Amino acid sequence: MMPSYAGIRASFLRPAGRSGNPAWQILEEQDMRRPGEQDRPRRRPNRLRRQQRVVGTGHTVPVQVTPVTAVWGLGPCPPPSPPPKTSGSVLLSYTTRFGDPDPSASEFEHLPDLARKFGQQLPPPVRRVHLGVGTNRLHAIQWGVGDPELLYLHGAGLHAHAWDAVQLHLRRPGLALDLPGHGRSPWREDADYTPRTMAHAISSALDVTSNLVVVGHSLGGLTAIALSALRRELAKALVIIDTAPERDPQRLRNNPARALLAGPGSYTDYEELLEHAIRSGMGKDRETLLPGLQRNTRQRPDGRIEFKHHLASISPERRLQFDPRDLWPDLESLEMPVLLVYGDTGTLAEKDIHRLSSRVRRFSSLRLPAGHNVHRDQPAALARAIAAFTDNPD
Repeated sequence: MMPSYAGIRASFLRPAGRSGNPAWQILEEQDMRRPGEQDRPRRRPNRLRRQQRVVGTGHTVPVQVTPVTAVWGLGPCPPPSPPPKTSGSVLLSYTTRFGDPDPSASEFEHLPDLARKFGQQLPPPVRRVHLGVGTNRLHAIQWGVGDPELLYLHGAGLHAHAWDAVQLHLRRPGLALDLPGHGRSPWREDADYTPRTMAHAISSALDVTSNLVVVGHSLGGLTAIALSALRRELAKALVIIDTAPERDPQRLRNNPARALLAGPGSYTDYEELLEHAIRSGMGKDRETLLPGLQRNTRQRPDGRIEFKHHLASISPERRLQFDPRDLWPDLESLEMPVLLVYGDTGTLAEKDIHRLSSRVRRFSSLRLPAGHNVHRDQPAALARAIAAFTDNPD
């Protein structure tokens, strides 16, 4: 019989080596009670919360300890196969990669505070993973345990953390990609970040084969359309957020992401970057904007701040030169349910919605009081919409 948790240390965690193994290894559970205490009646709580220092970061973070039948190592790469089943193991609900030289190794340290902001005690399990090899190598954030139900593709100039708030509300297994040339994913030598090119790169990197709900925002939404047409067995449903093959030109010119990209290539400090982001319409709350900008930027050797994504380093005449109307055949060919979620002050006009409704087979739409970045403005409402659509696409 597995010992109870009252009066014992549930398990020991130690950092593993750097050979691609999980960043934490779980040792045998040990009964730490003194002799003579083993036979006393014991209370068996449902959950323990502890503090565990994350090696390599200097941060102490909350850890949820829950009895589970199997544990996946939370390391730089997903394990090639599930580990053997063990009784009384633990599941880390928060960790970072061990020994990562990148200063952003503590990239998840904001999640406990964000979870508490939403009335939650702790965030769900989360880890950084790599997908694919060579030129098709992509980085991603895996949420939850088990096969993902959702695949998230962010917009131009953003990164996988764009979905943090949505996933904290949704709390379902999901995989949020850093698109090629964004976040930690490598830059393309040809600087080609058009939807079909990125769809091919994602398709090559993914080892998931079917039954996903693909969620894409803006450029990520156009890429999701191309990916769903390319890998028809991959997606059971498609959610596109404030995007379409045709959008109102005037509203599109007011896209905050475009205004942000039109800024200088580097900034003196974060204060200057914040001012530019606010003028671009990215938001008004400085405390909310700053963490996202910090995760999306780096400091050059000369001290100036620049964006990590490749788009900021590409000349405007070469940046994202494609006609989104070329994706109409892809979208019209889809037999899966398609949900459009758009902001009332976003980049879509009512005529764009009517056009989609008349040309897409199994189409539905939802308007929310939001701008172009619906996932930032209305994360709870968007999470509810995705959950309802996932459970009943029709």
